[in-house]
Amino acid sequence: MPDIAMKYLGRVIVITFVFALIGAYIFSVWYKSELEDKSYKKCVEVPSGWMPGTATRYVMSENLCNINTHTKDMKFLKSHDHRAHY
Repeated sequence: MPDIAMKYLGRVIVITFVFALIGAYIFSVWYKSELEDKSYKKCVEVPSGWMPGTATRYVMSENLCNINTHTKDMKFLKSHDHRAHY
């Protein structure tokens, strides 16, 4: 009886893992298209504090790609944010 339960549990774990990978991929593709539909542009360089391949930065204006958001430049971003605030 325990062998059957372990076999069943193993299948459930594998199926759950596969669905999680597929779900993450679908979300990634969908989210990128949503950002592009809202006129966000992808920065070429790696965001500050991240390793290559782990993060992508999207901005409304390509001029903002060169601003380091982990420093005092964050004040500049907030003061020049032209989006509507509700």
